[in-house]
Amino acid sequence: MKNYFISDDTFLLYGIPVATGGEAASSVFINLNERESLKAFKPVPGDMVVMAINHRQTRKKILQKSVMPFCRVVIMLDMPIKRSGTIEFPCLISKTISSQEFLRFLHLAKNFPATQGTVSKRVLDIFNRLSTECSTQAQAADSDVSMRIIYRIKRNIFQKYGLLNCNSQGILVCQDMLRMKVPV
Repeated sequence: MKNYFISDDTFLLYGIPVATGGEAASSVFINLNERESLKAFKPVPGDMVVMAINHRQTRKKILQKSVMPFCRVVIMLDMPIKRSGTIEFPCLISKTISSQEFLRFLHLAKNFPATQGTVSKRVLDIFNRLSTECSTQAQAADSDVSMRIIYRIKRNIFQKYGLLNCNSQGILVCQDMLRMKVPV
């Protein structure tokens, strides 16, 4: 199993080997600020892919690779995230995580299976529409789903991924995460 660290934050990429005490020495570090850097990104099912990419379109492009749902995908964000005790891939962690917690998280994540989860088509449709700036009121008017149910689904998904007090960025992140799952 190989570890890939992909970021547009050069300082983060330089800090990971230091923070992990050399445990990430055999890993592949991809700096998106360097041209042609993504050529080194060739994950296989089961690999760990840690992404800290602020630009949504770039993150989305990488997540849409066909092998990604079968990898252990971890997305680091500049927002507060409350992690639950269990790990399910793809998962989110905050960039403010301490080096000890990050190292412990990497060890735990290696032991969890990289399986492609499922998501209901209804939930995926709600997040797809919310991400296209379709308001909850407009969704409720256009479909048979009430505003109350839309808000509940949104809240449940936010809680599942540990997103607290988030805004539209949370909707976009959740949409990226849900698109990696199989719609049922």
